[in-house]
Amino acid sequence: TVVVENIAGASQTLGTAEAAARPADGLTLLTMANACGISQPILNPELSYSMDDFRFLTMLTPSVQATICVKKGSDLADIDKFLEYIKNNEFVYALPNAGGYADIAAVTTLDQLGTDKGTKMVYDGSNGAITAVLNGEALFSCTDSTDAVKHLDELDVVAIFDSVACPILPDVPLLGDYGIENLNVITGLKWVAVRADTPAAIADYLKEQLNTAIASQEYQDYLKTMGFLQEDGSFEIMTEEEVTEIVTSAGTVYREVMEKSGMI
Repeated sequence: TVVVENIAGASQTLGTAEAAARPADGLTLLTMANACGISQPILNPELSYSMDDFRFLTMLTPSVQATICVKKGSDLADIDKFLEYIKNNEFVYALPNAGGYADIAAVTTLDQLGTDKGTKMVYDGSNGAITAVLNGEALFSCTDSTDAVKHLDELDVVAIFDSVACPILPDVPLLGDYGIENLNVITGLKWVAVRADTPAAIADYLKEQLNTAIASQEYQDYLKTMGFLQEDGSFEIMTEEEVTEIVTSAGTVYREVMEKSGMI
């Protein structure tokens, strides 16, 4: 029997703190993402947990890349025109949340481009950020690729915040090709963790069961339905070591960006 508890609040930290406080018996599994696992421990060192309290068993989905989206038909849908514009004009841009990976990607990109003309506006989720672009409140939004593909009749995707092609938007230009560095680890991540002191045999058993489920055709089809994969794609299972390396590397880059930008 599996019971799903949605413990929302404080950028995912309430649920994470609850999981960290429960016994290390393998009966509590925690789904983690960028906010509770990377951003908030850096922003708030007073949290009741740290990343050292957990063992990262497996990644649940492919990483999600952030995109730059403008209103359909805009002259700035061309990446060269877009970059020229934001270097020389004041602008407003929309974010789905503060401190998320799209925020970090946007901050470091604007810094590396040498422009300080942007005004950040934070909305309640991707729909709010997209609406801000459509009604003219913002020049562009930093939107998850999985959300951007749902609005291609209203938006043009200018670029991907990455140096690796987006599997569901493979023809969109990459900001990594325009000299922006470290974007490959600033992506949306979703992984499963248990307390670090969970007995090894139990943690290994849970990891085996999770990976068996992830490899199943049913789950792979689910990822396609949710927009994580193209129809001809598949999600390769990551080892615990690979997941840990990705999250740790992301944390290093996040801290550097946050310190340089004055977020911390």
